[in-house]
Amino acid sequence: MLKYTYVKTARKRSFAIKYRLIKLCWLDAPPLEELRVLRQLAAEGSMRDIIIQADYLGELDASYRPFAEQLRSLAKGYQSKAVLDLVERYIDRNCNYSATGFTDEH
Repeated sequence: MLKYTYVKTARKRSFAIKYRLIKLCWLDAPPLEELRVLRQLAAEGSMRDIIIQADYLGELDASYRPFAEQLRSLAKGYQSKAVLDLVERYIDRNCNYSATGFTDEH
C-alpha cells in the first residue's frame, strides 16, 4: 500500500510540475468562439466532450495541435479545474489583446 501511495503521489507531483512548465509559455490557441465552447464544456465537467473538441481543433489547424494535446491530456486525467483554468487564461489573453489592438498571438 505504501508503494502504491508513493507512486500515485509522485505521478501527481510530476503532472503538477509539467502543468506549471506548460503554463509558462503561450501556445497557438483557437479563436475566441472555440475557447468559449471549451469553457462551457469544462464548466459542465464534460471531459469526454473536451477530448472530442480537442481532436477537432487539432484537425482544424496544425498550429492548434499543441494546445489541443494539452487539453486532451488534462481531460484524460479528469483535471476539469485545470482545463477550465487553461481555457479561461486564453480567453482573458484573447480579450486583452483585442482590447489593446494587438494582433500578434505570441
